[in-house]
Amino acid sequence: MSDQMPPAVGPNVADPSKIELPNGVVRDTADPRNIVIGNVVFTPHIDLTGLKDSLTRQRDTERESHGQTKEALVDIQAKASDWEAKFNLTQGTLDESRKLILDTQTKLTDREKSVVRRDTTLSTKEAALAQRELALRRKELSVEHGVDVAILEEHTDPKDMEIAILRAKAAGKTVPLPNKEDFNSGDGRMAVNSNITDPLAVARELLKKARASGTSQSLFQPKMI
Repeated sequence: MSDQMPPAVGPNVADPSKIELPNGVVRDTADPRNIVIGNVVFTPHIDLTGLKDSLTRQRDTERESHGQTKEALVDIQAKASDWEAKFNLTQGTLDESRKLILDTQTKLTDREKSVVRRDTTLSTKEAALAQRELALRRKELSVEHGVDVAILEEHTDPKDMEIAILRAKAAGKTVPLPNKEDFNSGDGRMAVNSNITDPLAVARELLKKARASGTSQSLFQPKMI
């Protein structure tokens, strides 16, 4: 319907400057594009232009905001990549440190095992040495007191061996000492004064010479086992 149609008079038109179209729409004669409802005049062409401008501004604002957001996301992604690289580097360092710690622990465990083996070996050697010294001590006491060494073999404490010697002597369980010729091996190490003929004196002379030479220092000193 053309906006140039002649003015018409209708029940809704109170102002002669306004016209009512056949479809009931009232328009302002000053600007046919205006629509009047009651005392309110609407300007659709202006409102639409303003709305379009508003939408354009909103779109531009959203685009700018989106661009800023996109730049921020790119920056965040770059930082995240940098953090990830640093984390991977740190993780690699931690893995190397963990491996070094494990290697060190393995070496320490091997050393501990080696120390334990050495301690066991030393303990075994010490025990064997103690048994040897004890056997030599029994032989010494056997020669010194003229008792059978078998009487002393069941004892390890010096006091117990001394008691066993006294009991053997009290019971008359003594054995004759060997002659000095039995002690002289011919190499001069066990030679004694040829004037001594008593077997007990021979044994005492041998002990005296051994102590004086220091060759039997550990042999003739009591040991606590």
